[in-house]
Amino acid sequence: MPAPGGSYLADVLGPSLLAGAGLGFSFVPVTIAAVTGTEPREAGLASGLNNTALQIGGALGLAILATIANSRTQSALHAGVHSASIALTQGFDRAFLVGAGFAIAGAILATVLISSRDSREHAEAARNQSAAAAAAANPASQPA
Repeated sequence: MPAPGGSYLADVLGPSLLAGAGLGFSFVPVTIAAVTGTEPREAGLASGLNNTALQIGGALGLAILATIANSRTQSALHAGVHSASIALTQGFDRAFLVGAGFAIAGAILATVLISSRDSREHAEAARNQSAAAAAAANPASQPA
């Protein structure tokens, strides 16, 4: 989008590559975290809930950010900005700032919720249960 002082490489391509890499590195750990500690018979349910949350969250987030961008663009046009590209840039700027706020809030919530004592205890119990199941499956490794 042609904006005063903007360039495609610095303002569009760089952030898009960064966002793509960040999303690629985040989906796998989120899926692992969603199914960690679940019993094998519940892993499909946990994975399905995770996928549903990703789909609904993406659609809802896009709707919210598009509404914010449109609202800011319209208010800029009504405030006397005569260039549509400047008004659109202001709208997208506001939406990206709100999106960054959502990302920061999500990171804080994930840090607090995933590193909680209950979560660590749940993961430890799952590891102990897996070790006990492996020992029961291999009777040759048990002491006589």
